[in-house]
Amino acid sequence: MTALPETNESNKSASPASTKILYPGATMLLVAVIGCFTAWGIAADLTTPMVSGFKRIFDMSSFQASLVQMAYYGAYFLLAIPAA
Repeated sequence: MTALPETNESNKSASPASTKILYPGATMLLVAVIGCFTAWGIAADLTTPMVSGFKRIFDMSSFQASLVQMAYYGAYFLLAIPAA
């Protein structure tokens, strides 16, 4: 088997300077999406410590404190209905 000779055309399309990941002007959009998902993840992660904090501070039962988490995730359900 013999190797085919390389041509200049194959080297032109793979140059690192011409390869772009994002469209022009899409950088701010990507930063906004990353920021929104980061804030969403932080808020979702803070519900569990909030349950234990509310239980201790407000002298709540475990059921009453778990309603905080149920309200947070219940909002996903209620807001998904119009989106569907």
